[in-house]
Amino acid sequence: MFRIYRETLSRFSCAASTGLIVALAKEKREREREKKKRKREREREKERERKKGNLALVRNGILLVEFADLMVSQGMEVREAVIEAGRTRMTPVLLTATATMLGLIPLAVGLNLDFVTLFTEFNPHLYFWR
Repeated sequence: MFRIYRETLSRFSCAASTGLIVALAKEKREREREKKKRKREREREKERERKKGNLALVRNGILLVEFADLMVSQGMEVREAVIEAGRTRMTPVLLTATATMLGLIPLAVGLNLDFVTLFTEFNPHLYFWR
């Protein structure tokens, strides 16, 4: 009787441990899938962030082409439409570039203003970096 009990227990134990091993392997595969999924999502997010930097140029190019297409559809010749679209769309681009360059001049020459004394004593205390 003890022998039958021991064999039954042995079979049950073997089946239980096999089930446990299968469950653990399944859980491990699921964790690895989740890890890969998170990695892919991080890579997609990095790609989106990288593409955001080029977004202004893409938008301006799209606006330029769409504006030229609109003029062509209204009956203007292609060459004249492209010249007019470039003339119209280049104004905001040049204004933005000019404002950026003018805003960076103090940084380029090392100019430092003390804004606290500028507004309290009306004396900006100009300093140049060395």
